[in-house]
Amino acid sequence: MKNIWKLVFSLAFTLCLIICFDTSEISPVINTENDVNLPILMYHKISENSKSWGKYCISPAEFENDIKLILKRGFTPITISDLENHKNGKSPLPEKPIMLTFDDGNHSDYTFAYPLALKYKIKFVSSTVGAYPEEYKGGHVYLSWEEMREMEKSGLVEFQNHSYNLHNFSSHRKGALKSSTEEDDAYIALISNDLSVSQKLFAENGLRVPTCFTYPFGMRDDTLLKLIKEAGFTSTLGTYARMNVIGEDLFDLKRFNREHNYDIGKILDLAE
Repeated sequence: MKNIWKLVFSLAFTLCLIICFDTSEISPVINTENDVNLPILMYHKISENSKSWGKYCISPAEFENDIKLILKRGFTPITISDLENHKNGKSPLPEKPIMLTFDDGNHSDYTFAYPLALKYKIKFVSSTVGAYPEEYKGGHVYLSWEEMREMEKSGLVEFQNHSYNLHNFSSHRKGALKSSTEEDDAYIALISNDLSVSQKLFAENGLRVPTCFTYPFGMRDDTLLKLIKEAGFTSTLGTYARMNVIGEDLFDLKRFNREHNYDIGKILDLAE
């Protein structure tokens, strides 16, 4: 019986990820004259090991080819700060904006994505799990605070919050969502503490304090969003594969997962 429940849970988890990250069917975008289309690409890991390539890992060459195509098509990579400055009337967006985002803070952000950002002078956003720099210290699995400071100082990389330590998916808790057996007060305290600890770590390690929360596994509900807003965040990144039409609300921004052997040209077509 125990094995059956494990199988059921595994199938449910897989289905959830397919729904959240699927890019096989991209819906058309209907705009008014003043709307701004913003495609956001979601990357996870870059590796030279072909055995790692798949839904959440691509090769260095694939990422470089993405950059070349983006620039050739006249798109300009922006950050969350650029988007928020546009919303607040501080600065306009480029004519054809696009956002490149990396989740989890994998070390490949530093070894592969960052050098290419420097080479082509393009920006990207990295959403990091606050506990990882210390938990995996010296292992070159996830970014260190020192590497993050170097990247941020370049002016090309912006870091955002992917929770302090809620990047887990189990029968007890799915990402940052409330568990079925959890009391409301306990859940509120958990989320408030997680967000607070993570934000303080960024500040204590000499980094800009994030303004955007990236949902672990894309899992969100109205209760979580309310707590995120109360914590002072002004935007969130999700995982639904849709085009963003930028208006007043920067919460629940949608992203297209960039998996191995995927042609991002189809996404760029939608934005033009």
